[in-house]
Amino acid sequence: MPLASKGWIEISCTVEIITDKAIRVNDGSDSVWIPRSQIEDPDPSEMEVGSEVTILIPEWLAESKGLI
Repeated sequence: MPLASKGWIEISCTVEIITDKAIRVNDGSDSVWIPRSQIEDPDPSEMEVGSEVTILIPEWLAESKGLI
C-alpha cells in the first residue's frame, strides 16, 4: 500500500537548522520548520546540518507547510 494512502509522505530536502524541538529543512524552493515529533523517519537525532535527507512526515503536515 502506498505511503500516501496511509497518511504519510516522503519529502526530499536539505537540513538547514536543528534544534531540540524542530528541524528547518529546504525542499529546493522553501524553508520550513518541521517538529521533530512529526518526523517518522529518519531519526532526527541522526541528521546533520547540510545533509540531504528524505523525511517521512504526515501528509497533513506536508500540505500545511506547502511542501506538496
